[in-house]
Order: sequence, then C-alpha cells, then structure tokens
Amino acid sequence: KVTTVSDDQLPIRQEGAVIVNENRGRMAIFDASGKMIATTISNFDLRSLPDGVYLVRLAGVKGAYKVVKGAE
Repeated sequence: KVTTVSDDQLPIRQEGAVIVNENRGRMAIFDASGKMIATTISNFDLRSLPDGVYLVRLAGVKGAYKVVKGAE
C-alpha cells in the first residue's frame, strides 16, 4: 500500500517538469509499475521520461509524493 502525502508534508515540490529536492535527502523515483527509475540527492527533471504517473519517495519519510506527467 502506498500513501500519497501532500506537498506541505514533504521537503520537495514540483516546478513544471522538475522535482525540487529542498533538503537534498535521498530521493527515489518510481514508475507506475513500481520499478525504480532513478535515485538522486538533487533535483530531478522529468522531461526525459514518458508521460505517466510517478511516485517519489524520500529516505526517512513514510508515504510517497505522486507526480503526474502529461503531454504538454
């Protein structure tokens, strides 16, 4: 089970196609099938990924941040 948490509960935010990692903690990005597609401690640009739903998890934080990337 994945709990989606709101923006104000995580030190990350989305600016367009970029996920901004404000505290530089370890961030993992997963596709809709649950496959981890990237890990980083900096910002992550979604523009190179296909449209779809992605989950972002931060080390030490329960739950996940849901990101929907659509056709622009």
